[in-house]
Amino acid sequence: MLFRRLAWVLAVLLAITGCAPEDPLDTPAHAPLLRDKRPTEPIELKELRIDLRPGEAIGEYRWSLGLCRDTDDRLLWGSKVQADVADGWPLLAERAFRDNGYRMSGDPDNLFAGVSLYTRDPTYQLGARVVDLRMDVCDHQGWLSGAQLNVQSGKAWMRVEWSVFSVVQRRVIFTKTLTGQGILESGRLEGLQRLVDYAFEDSARRLAADEEFYATVTQAPPRPDEVRTSWIPLHIRKWPPFETPLTTRSEIIRESVVSIGSESSGHGSGFFVAPSLILTNAHVVRGNERVPIIFPSGRQVAGDVLRVHRPRDVALVRVEEAGYLPLPIRTRRVEPGEDVFAVGSPFMTQLKGTISRGSVSAYRQNSRGLRDIQADVDTHPGNSGGPLLDRHGNIVGLTYAGFADTPRRSSIGINLFIPIDDALRKLRVRLGLPDSELGEKRGIVMP
Repeated sequence: MLFRRLAWVLAVLLAITGCAPEDPLDTPAHAPLLRDKRPTEPIELKELRIDLRPGEAIGEYRWSLGLCRDTDDRLLWGSKVQADVADGWPLLAERAFRDNGYRMSGDPDNLFAGVSLYTRDPTYQLGARVVDLRMDVCDHQGWLSGAQLNVQSGKAWMRVEWSVFSVVQRRVIFTKTLTGQGILESGRLEGLQRLVDYAFEDSARRLAADEEFYATVTQAPPRPDEVRTSWIPLHIRKWPPFETPLTTRSEIIRESVVSIGSESSGHGSGFFVAPSLILTNAHVVRGNERVPIIFPSGRQVAGDVLRVHRPRDVALVRVEEAGYLPLPIRTRRVEPGEDVFAVGSPFMTQLKGTISRGSVSAYRQNSRGLRDIQADVDTHPGNSGGPLLDRHGNIVGLTYAGFADTPRRSSIGINLFIPIDDALRKLRVRLGLPDSELGEKRGIVMP
């Protein structure tokens, strides 16, 4: 009889000490998945910020007789839960949106951030800002020994402020704050990490199921005109073409190619088309008005972004003249089977001036109806915006996209380049002086 009473008392104590905690953020019930919806415009998760101070209390450990360790430790941001827990959140959010049928920008097999044959630039960019986090955690212990088992269970609640930025309209067009919940019913290794991951992913899934958000990213905004008639033509000097093999002037070629950006924030390449003008990709300058330019000598200056044509993924940057001469531009198109060379800064700026060799495979039409050069010349992240040269060293195009062998992210010899004549035409850059007989009495002549 005494044993039965003790067992009954123990069961009551376990029920009391192990009861589920209350939700401190009043998380609503999970919304259902969107179904039978039409495709959305391409979306990219662009920004992720955590507005929690180091040392800020985010929860506590729950005690339960024989189950959860009795401790006075508090859960502090940056201590028990490190700031690098967010490293995997972009992939969690992307999975949440893809599961709901959203079109995410980019291709996992695409080396670069630009468009490819099968993908489109994002119409909308998504930002996530974590504004609150609460946790109630059981740090499990051995039933008899009381030893710490290094496994955790419990709940986490995360409040995330989501915003949608229209790439075309250049402004935020939607904001909404949603709370996600993460639950672990039983103790798991790295339980704290799992709880915050689950809470963030749940918030993303709630956003994906939100009708107002869906309506926002379904509507296509007005696209920019293919030809910017408001731009005054820029006339640049037409340099005599090279006629001897590229190998006789490799150093001269390297001197005409620059790195743009930094390794910490991402970098690309570019090249001089005039002593003070650099041609590169729009996705390399990334909407900035000024970008860091690293000259072949290693000296860094700020370049002013002069013109950007996003559909063609090209941009023009103005810098101070530094004595670097542009390479000749070939006006005759390069043909399939011809040898070509790509120059740029693959992977890191220290590898600037790397020259790779290949041949033209074909001409392709991409998803925007624009003509691309397909070549098997080896390119990697960091080559974007660098020149594609013929066997003499004359410019025939610029690098902008390629496909990779995932998960190793190595080039598979299918890379895409923008024909130089199309790049210049989209930016209204013309070779030679204005011809008054053609009615070109207006225009800026670059040295």
